[in-house]
Amino acid sequence: SIMAIGRPKHSTVARLPIDKELHETLLMYVNQQVVKDSIADKLTKAYTILHHTGMRASELLQIDIGMILDAIKNAKFSLNNKTKTKKTRLIILTKNGVFDFKSLFEMEYDESSNRAEKIFKKKNAGPLNKQAFLQLLNNNIKKSLGNLYSSHSYRQAYCTDLLKVAPASQVARLVGHANVQTTLRYDFNTESDLLATLEKVR
Repeated sequence: SIMAIGRPKHSTVARLPIDKELHETLLMYVNQQVVKDSIADKLTKAYTILHHTGMRASELLQIDIGMILDAIKNAKFSLNNKTKTKKTRLIILTKNGVFDFKSLFEMEYDESSNRAEKIFKKKNAGPLNKQAFLQLLNNNIKKSLGNLYSSHSYRQAYCTDLLKVAPASQVARLVGHANVQTTLRYDFNTESDLLATLEKVR
Protein backbone atom coordinates (compact mmCIF):
# COMPACT_ATOMS: atom_id res chain seq x y z
CA SER A 1 0.00 0.00 0.00
CA ILE A 2 1.11 3.59 -0.59
CA MET A 3 2.28 5.37 2.54
CA ALA A 4 0.73 8.81 2.93
CA ILE A 5 3.24 11.65 2.87
CA GLY A 6 3.51 13.25 6.29
CA ARG A 7 2.75 10.05 8.16
CA PRO A 8 5.41 7.87 9.78
CA LYS A 9 5.15 4.11 9.23
CA HIS A 10 2.58 2.41 11.50
CA SER A 11 0.94 5.77 12.34
CA THR A 12 -2.79 5.94 11.72
CA VAL A 13 -3.05 9.72 11.35
CA ALA A 14 -1.27 12.10 8.99
CA ARG A 15 0.47 14.85 10.95
CA LEU A 16 1.31 18.36 9.88
CA PRO A 17 4.75 19.78 10.67
CA ILE A 18 5.31 22.28 13.48
CA ASP A 19 7.36 25.04 11.88
CA LYS A 20 9.03 27.98 13.64
CA GLU A 21 5.87 30.09 13.68
CA LEU A 22 3.75 27.29 15.15
CA HIS A 23 6.51 26.52 17.65
CA GLU A 24 6.36 30.11 18.91
CA THR A 25 2.56 29.95 19.07
CA LEU A 26 2.82 26.78 21.15
CA LEU A 27 5.35 28.31 23.57
CA MET A 28 3.10 31.34 24.01
CA TYR A 29 0.17 29.05 24.80
CA VAL A 30 2.22 27.05 27.33
CA ASN A 31 3.44 30.14 29.15
CA GLN A 32 -0.05 31.66 29.30
CA GLN A 33 -2.22 28.60 29.91
CA VAL A 34 -0.24 25.99 31.84
CA VAL A 35 -0.97 26.63 35.51
CA LYS A 36 2.13 25.21 37.19
CA ASP A 37 5.33 27.12 36.37
CA SER A 38 7.43 23.97 36.71
CA ILE A 39 5.31 22.17 34.10
CA ALA A 40 5.39 25.19 31.77
CA ASP A 41 9.18 25.30 32.12
CA LYS A 42 9.47 21.57 31.38
CA LEU A 43 7.25 21.88 28.31
CA THR A 44 9.12 24.94 27.00
CA LYS A 45 12.43 23.09 27.30
CA ALA A 46 11.07 19.94 25.67
CA TYR A 47 9.45 21.70 22.72
CA THR A 48 12.53 23.87 22.13
CA ILE A 49 14.84 20.86 22.10
CA LEU A 50 12.52 19.07 19.65
CA HIS A 51 12.39 22.16 17.44
CA HIS A 52 16.16 22.50 17.16
CA THR A 53 17.16 18.82 17.02
CA GLY A 54 14.46 16.80 15.27
CA MET A 55 14.79 14.20 18.01
CA ARG A 56 12.07 11.68 18.75
CA ALA A 57 10.02 12.88 21.72
CA SER A 58 10.85 9.66 23.61
CA GLU A 59 14.57 10.46 23.23
CA LEU A 60 14.14 13.57 25.36
CA LEU A 61 14.18 11.33 28.42
CA GLN A 62 17.79 10.37 27.58
CA ILE A 63 19.10 13.95 27.69
CA ASP A 64 21.36 14.74 30.61
CA ILE A 65 23.09 17.89 31.83
CA GLY A 66 26.34 16.91 30.11
CA MET A 67 24.63 16.86 26.73
CA ILE A 68 23.16 20.30 27.34
CA LEU A 69 26.53 21.72 28.38
CA ASP A 70 28.16 20.19 25.30
CA ALA A 71 25.43 21.70 23.11
CA ILE A 72 26.00 25.17 24.56
CA LYS A 73 29.80 24.96 24.37
CA ASN A 74 30.30 23.06 21.10
CA ALA A 75 26.98 23.44 19.23
CA LYS A 76 26.64 19.65 19.25
CA PHE A 77 26.22 16.67 21.53
CA SER A 78 26.22 12.91 21.27
CA LEU A 79 22.92 11.15 21.86
CA ASN A 80 23.54 7.81 23.52
CA ASN A 81 22.57 4.40 22.17
CA LYS A 82 19.54 3.94 24.43
CA THR A 83 17.31 5.12 21.61
CA LYS A 84 14.92 3.43 19.21
CA THR A 85 17.69 2.52 16.76
CA LYS A 86 20.20 1.51 19.51
CA LYS A 87 22.88 3.66 17.86
CA THR A 88 24.66 6.76 19.07
CA ARG A 89 24.30 9.80 16.85
CA LEU A 90 25.58 13.34 16.71
CA ILE A 91 23.05 16.13 17.24
CA ILE A 92 24.16 19.41 15.67
CA LEU A 93 22.77 22.83 16.59
CA THR A 94 22.52 26.01 14.55
CA LYS A 95 23.43 29.40 16.03
CA ASN A 96 19.75 29.93 16.85
CA GLY A 97 19.67 26.55 18.56
CA VAL A 98 22.70 27.38 20.72
CA PHE A 99 21.15 30.75 21.59
CA ASP A 100 17.88 29.13 22.70
CA PHE A 101 19.71 26.44 24.68
CA LYS A 102 21.73 29.14 26.46
CA SER A 103 18.57 31.09 27.24
CA LEU A 104 16.91 28.02 28.75
CA PHE A 105 19.78 26.29 30.51
CA GLU A 106 22.86 28.49 31.04
CA MET A 107 21.66 30.00 34.34
CA GLU A 108 20.62 26.56 35.62
CA TYR A 109 23.65 24.39 34.83
CA ASP A 110 27.42 24.83 34.76
CA GLU A 111 30.53 22.63 34.83
CA SER A 112 30.02 21.96 38.54
CA SER A 113 26.65 20.29 37.80
CA ASN A 114 26.28 16.52 37.74
CA ARG A 115 26.69 15.80 34.01
CA ALA A 116 24.88 12.46 34.29
CA GLU A 117 21.71 13.94 35.81
CA LYS A 118 18.70 13.77 33.49
CA ILE A 119 17.03 17.01 32.39
CA PHE A 120 13.52 15.58 32.46
CA LYS A 121 12.93 13.80 35.74
CA LYS A 122 10.55 13.65 38.69
CA LYS A 123 11.00 16.00 41.65
CA ASN A 124 12.60 13.13 43.57
CA ALA A 125 15.08 12.75 40.65
CA GLY A 126 13.49 9.47 39.57
CA PRO A 127 12.80 8.71 35.90
CA LEU A 128 9.64 10.04 34.29
CA ASN A 129 7.07 7.61 32.94
CA LYS A 130 7.54 7.66 29.16
CA GLN A 131 3.85 7.40 28.25
CA ALA A 132 2.79 10.06 30.77
CA PHE A 133 5.51 12.41 29.50
CA LEU A 134 4.50 11.95 25.85
CA GLN A 135 0.85 12.44 26.76
CA LEU A 136 1.72 15.71 28.53
CA LEU A 137 3.60 16.94 25.46
CA ASN A 138 0.86 15.90 23.03
CA ASN A 139 -2.10 17.14 25.06
CA ASN A 140 -0.74 20.67 25.16
CA ILE A 141 0.15 20.60 21.47
CA LYS A 142 -3.39 19.53 20.59
CA LYS A 143 -4.94 22.16 22.85
CA SER A 144 -2.83 24.87 21.24
CA LEU A 145 -2.52 23.79 17.60
CA GLY A 146 -5.25 21.19 17.02
CA ASN A 147 -5.57 17.47 16.39
CA LEU A 148 -3.38 17.38 13.27
CA TYR A 149 -0.27 18.05 15.35
CA SER A 150 1.69 16.01 17.87
CA SER A 151 5.20 15.96 19.33
CA HIS A 152 6.21 13.99 16.24
CA SER A 153 5.26 17.02 14.14
CA TYR A 154 8.55 18.60 15.23
CA ARG A 155 10.46 15.72 13.66
CA GLN A 156 8.27 16.08 10.58
CA ALA A 157 9.18 19.77 10.22
CA TYR A 158 12.86 19.13 10.88
CA CYS A 159 13.09 16.50 8.14
CA THR A 160 10.98 18.52 5.71
CA ASP A 161 13.16 21.62 6.12
CA LEU A 162 16.40 19.68 5.74
CA LEU A 163 15.18 17.76 2.70
CA LYS A 164 14.76 21.10 0.90
CA VAL A 165 18.51 21.75 1.08
CA ALA A 166 20.28 18.43 1.70
CA PRO A 167 20.30 14.90 0.24
CA ALA A 168 18.04 12.40 1.97
CA SER A 169 21.10 10.33 2.95
CA GLN A 170 22.47 13.22 5.02
CA VAL A 171 19.11 13.92 6.61
CA ALA A 172 18.70 10.23 7.49
CA ARG A 173 22.05 10.30 9.25
CA LEU A 174 21.15 13.43 11.23
CA VAL A 175 17.82 12.10 12.45
CA GLY A 176 18.89 8.51 13.03
CA HIS A 177 17.03 6.68 10.26
CA ALA A 178 18.61 3.42 9.13
CA ASN A 179 16.74 3.60 5.81
CA VAL A 180 16.51 6.67 3.56
CA GLN A 181 12.99 5.63 2.55
CA THR A 182 11.91 6.27 6.14
CA THR A 183 13.27 9.80 5.90
CA LEU A 184 11.43 10.46 2.65
CA ARG A 185 8.11 9.63 4.32
CA TYR A 186 8.63 12.70 6.49
CA ASP A 187 8.85 15.06 3.51
CA PHE A 188 5.85 17.37 3.63
CA ASN A 189 5.72 19.81 0.74
CA THR A 190 2.89 22.31 0.60
CA GLU A 191 1.35 23.45 -2.67
CA SER A 192 3.38 26.68 -2.48
CA ASP A 193 6.58 24.65 -1.93
CA LEU A 194 5.87 22.60 -5.03
CA LEU A 195 5.01 25.69 -7.06
CA ALA A 196 8.26 27.39 -6.00
CA THR A 197 10.18 24.32 -7.18
CA LEU A 198 8.34 24.31 -10.50
CA GLU A 199 9.11 27.99 -11.00
CA LYS A 200 12.83 27.17 -10.82
CA VAL A 201 12.74 24.48 -13.49
CA ARG A 202 9.83 25.35 -15.81
